[in-house]
Amino acid sequence: MGDRPGGDHTRAIGITDLVGIAAIFKLPESDPPTWAEIGSTGIWGWQFEKGDRIHVYYEMDHAWQVGSEFQFHVHWRPEDTNTGTVAWQLQDYQVSSIGDALAGAGSDSGIDCYDPGSGVQFEHQMTAMHDISGVGHTVSFFLEGTLHRFDDAADTYTGDPYLMAADVHYRRARRGSDVRD
Repeated sequence: MGDRPGGDHTRAIGITDLVGIAAIFKLPESDPPTWAEIGSTGIWGWQFEKGDRIHVYYEMDHAWQVGSEFQFHVHWRPEDTNTGTVAWQLQDYQVSSIGDALAGAGSDSGIDCYDPGSGVQFEHQMTAMHDISGVGHTVSFFLEGTLHRFDDAADTYTGDPYLMAADVHYRRARRGSDVRD
C-alpha cells in the first residue's frame, strides 16, 4: 500500500509527499482493519471499525530539509452518506534517527484528529494531523507508530470508513542530501 511509480512528488512551494517504497504498513495481531472492496468499484481499502489499528513505518526521504517540521496525513473514504465525525489517532509514535534506540511504549502521546464525513459516499477525504518536530533528527529517520480509529465519544460516524493511504508531508531541501544513510 502506498507504492506508486516515481516514489514521491514535489509541489511548487517546496513541499513533498512521502509515499512509495519507504512507507510500510503492518497489521497487528489484534484489532486489524478489514481489507475490503469499496462498494462495487473494483478499488480496495482498509475498512476501519472503531478500535481498529494498523502499524505504520516511514523512512524520511533524503531530500527532507533537516530540522524542519513534517505532518502526517490520513486519506480515507466514507462508506456511506453519514456526516458523523471520525476520530483518527497516530498512537505511540516515535521519531528515531540512525543510532537512536526506541523509547518505551507510550513515550510519545498520540496525535488525535477529528474529521467529519463529507456526506458523499466514497468521496476522497484527507485528515491532516498537527506538525511533528524534526529538530534533532537526520536524513533517513523513521516515523513509526500505530494509526488507530479510536473509540472516542467524539467519533459519531456510524459506518466503517476506508483508509486509502497515509502519508507524510515535509519541507524539501533545495538540493537534497549527499548523506547515504
